[in-house]
Amino acid sequence: MLTSLLLFLAGCPETEHACTDLAAASVTAHVEDADGNAIADATATFTVDGGAAQDCESFTDGTYVCGWEQTGVIAVTIEKDGFVAATQEVTVGMDADQCHVEQETLNFVLEGLDCTDVEVPAVQVTLSSLDGEVLENPQVWWGFAAADMEPIACDLQGEVWACAPEEVGDLEVSGTASGHTVDFEAVTVVSDEAGCHPVTETVALVVQWGED
Repeated sequence: MLTSLLLFLAGCPETEHACTDLAAASVTAHVEDADGNAIADATATFTVDGGAAQDCESFTDGTYVCGWEQTGVIAVTIEKDGFVAATQEVTVGMDADQCHVEQETLNFVLEGLDCTDVEVPAVQVTLSSLDGEVLENPQVWWGFAAADMEPIACDLQGEVWACAPEEVGDLEVSGTASGHTVDFEAVTVVSDEAGCHPVTETVALVVQWGED
């Protein structure tokens, strides 16, 4: 009887493992600064085996999910204004049940950049007359494009007007003088690579006689 039972058990097939339909994250990246503060709103991307860059997803501050059920050598790059960009890589394989990827975790501590305290204008403007005459009561202003706001006066520094200190984005500058028309120009200002200051754009405004 015992021999028959053992033979029966030996002949039973192995129990199949039921895989869930829940997708598993390939890599989860935790990103902090040197003081241990979570860094939110970073630009997080990843590649698989050196392929095209793909966007990671973030559901909580400082945590980024890079890839779902993707295997291979996954390189994660984290970029954030004011910090040095960082890249780490890890090899992601399948779990023991061959159902999902073996989830991996990367921890990033971003190094902050030393930004200067010098105020940098977004736009530098020169204002001149079409006829070359000296302008009386010249004025230059700036504002955000398509924004409902009062124009802000620029600061005359020598022969150049400094506008929109430490601002980035879509801006407009305009200028005029007594008895002259108004000239204006739209400009897009970006931040420098360090994310510290705007990259100053230069605009030349030219006015002529007419209604001011």
